[in-house]
Amino acid sequence: MCFWRFYSSFREIYQKLSNAQGLSFWGFYFSFKGRISRSQFWLKGIPFSGAAIVVTLIIFDELKMDVDSLSVFMMIALWPFFAVAVKRLHDRNKSVWYPLKIFSYTDRLSTLEYLVFRLFFLPFLLMYVLILWYWSFFIEVPFLKGTYGSNRFGPDPLKTDERTQLL
Repeated sequence: MCFWRFYSSFREIYQKLSNAQGLSFWGFYFSFKGRISRSQFWLKGIPFSGAAIVVTLIIFDELKMDVDSLSVFMMIALWPFFAVAVKRLHDRNKSVWYPLKIFSYTDRLSTLEYLVFRLFFLPFLLMYVLILWYWSFFIEVPFLKGTYGSNRFGPDPLKTDERTQLL
């Protein structure tokens, strides 16, 4: 009995979250536009992406495909995760390209400065970019709260009255 009560409340929350911003199934999992909340990320994004990866690995094992075919299928299977993660970055008012902003300053360097930059500092900058991308996708996307109110990527996904009462 307790399980059914939990299931019905979870289902109600899931249905309310499904209607956020009017995103359809295809818009939620395959589009890079808009914003989603943390709860949408955890309740809809992670399970679907995990299931897509598991199904891809099962198909790979059953059909005995080569590694090149697996890489194509894994890119297709990971597309929904990246689409959902980019929407979470948009909720934080950040573009997926924000770690690369540091490279926009290299056009102002002279030739000698550029050579020194390339030989000595470029590996550190690349490491910086990778650390920021890891931070973005494994800390910022799933755990940090989005910006309050509208931003350049769309309206706040938590601003409807029925959803704030439910959550």
